[in-house]
Amino acid sequence: MKKQGADAIEIVEGYPALTARMVDLAEIWVAAHPTNGRPRKLSEQGL
Repeated sequence: MKKQGADAIEIVEGYPALTARMVDLAEIWVAAHPTNGRPRKLSEQGL
């Protein structure tokens, strides 16, 4: 969602169980745990 331009406040409004800190930490977690497997083709990524 953040990649699509939403900020932490918008995400928390849509998901009240989350806090702004949880949203920020999720971004760090995603960077530290990349997906496994073969990279997607550029055409599949919309590029």
